[in-house]
Amino acid sequence: GQTGAGDDDAAVGPPRPPAGAAAAADGAADGANDLVGPPQPAAADKDDAEPGMVGPPRPAADSDESEDDDDAEQEEAEEDPYQLPIGHEVTLQGHERAVSCLDIEHSGNRLVSGSLDYTLRIFDFNGMKSDLRSFRELTPSDGHPVLAVSWSPSGEAFMCVTGSAQPRFYDRDGKLLGECARGDMYIRDMKNTKGHITACSGGCWHPIDRHTAVTSSEDGTVRIWDANHILQKTVVRPSTPSASRVGVTTCAYNSDGKLLAAGMMDGTLQVWGVGGKFGTSAAVGIVLPPSAQMVEK
Repeated sequence: GQTGAGDDDAAVGPPRPPAGAAAAADGAADGANDLVGPPQPAAADKDDAEPGMVGPPRPAADSDESEDDDDAEQEEAEEDPYQLPIGHEVTLQGHERAVSCLDIEHSGNRLVSGSLDYTLRIFDFNGMKSDLRSFRELTPSDGHPVLAVSWSPSGEAFMCVTGSAQPRFYDRDGKLLGECARGDMYIRDMKNTKGHITACSGGCWHPIDRHTAVTSSEDGTVRIWDANHILQKTVVRPSTPSASRVGVTTCAYNSDGKLLAAGMMDGTLQVWGVGGKFGTSAAVGIVLPPSAQMVEK
């Protein structure tokens, strides 16, 4: 019975550690607050800390990301050195065949276009609907493609040149103002005809004078018109190496209207100075260009 009572006082489980081990354990308990592993990072200042910041810190202003942005901007500048506003674009609907010519009014509000489908269309950007269609469609000369269109300097009218011998003038809304006269094809001297006798090839309005326009034709002449009364003012016959008739393929004024140039079917270019009696009478006849301004093929 005494043996059983002594067994109750006996420890149950693994033996107790020796006294030296207990002392070491007490020392470990005293140093429980000592750090284990790498030191903790320094606490950020309260002023610099942002609430809710999770993850690595933001890159500095001169980091690689900003350099990439600079490179992208530089590439865009190289692709568009003139800084044109081409961020958005639309496709205008209308013509059924190739567009052969177009011109934008000087104020930028309206555009007129001509096509090989024999029609011209007038687009008004201010009143354009979501379908992006023109508000007016015209057929100046049925069966003849539209070759050139040109707005007047004031924007109140435009000229249309087709493959026929009679250019037409319209107001800004597409109302016909007049048609140029057709010349007599049986008159040999072109300066005595009152208009082109064969198909026109080009034309444009004077850059400053809203009452003057010029056209060219396969009949070998360049004609200047009074756009106010739709009457011929001057007949210009380019000089040719031979007496044969050479068609004129295109014509144009310079920016101030003091020079008039024409391209010829034989590959030459001819330039005239517009001054003096030039442009005042239809009896001027031949206007010889300086030889230095003729470029041979």
